[in-house]
Amino acid sequence: MATFGQRLKELRVEHNLTQDELVIAFIAKFPDVPLDKSKISRYERGITKPSHFDVVECLSYFFGVTPGYLMGRSKHRRATPYRRIPILKKYNPAVPLQVQEDVAWHEYVEEGDAVDFGLVATAAVPSARIAPGDTLYFDRSAAPENGNLVLVVVDDKIMLVRYYEANGNLILRAEGSEHDVVISQKDAGELQIIGKAVSFKAEVK
Repeated sequence: MATFGQRLKELRVEHNLTQDELVIAFIAKFPDVPLDKSKISRYERGITKPSHFDVVECLSYFFGVTPGYLMGRSKHRRATPYRRIPILKKYNPAVPLQVQEDVAWHEYVEEGDAVDFGLVATAAVPSARIAPGDTLYFDRSAAPENGNLVLVVVDDKIMLVRYYEANGNLILRAEGSEHDVVISQKDAGELQIIGKAVSFKAEVK
């Protein structure tokens, strides 16, 4: 089986890139992942391997192959296209998603996945079995339906709520140990729906 260095060089040559050109193109896509020409040279000569999986993951995405193929552990090279999404510690409704500052980390999701960002839960949501520290994933374009968990801004306050429509009114039932109020549409003031929760991941303990 090929080594990581052999696979990296094969893919670089296949894409008609010099080491310098690979660095420039890679940094343009992944500016926060450390990679330079000297590292690529050492990788290709088999002197060292990446110490962080982020490098392998991003190089795999860059070349359109699976991490297993790049590492020389698999013959299957085709990879599903991925997107990089932020996992936020706190959402700031005043700025676009792309420039949110309170980013805990980034994750990669499949291109077709209906998810735009994640948010680390600060309070429990007993009805959804969500605990503090769990990650909730949101789709900003999906229309919420009755009973959905939705992240909203009401009168400049960010809230995770259950969404309901009844008798022409919009009811937002606040979730979590920090909230226990019910807000109707007529009392909601300026309401902004940030996104619908589509999944969650429990914190590894």
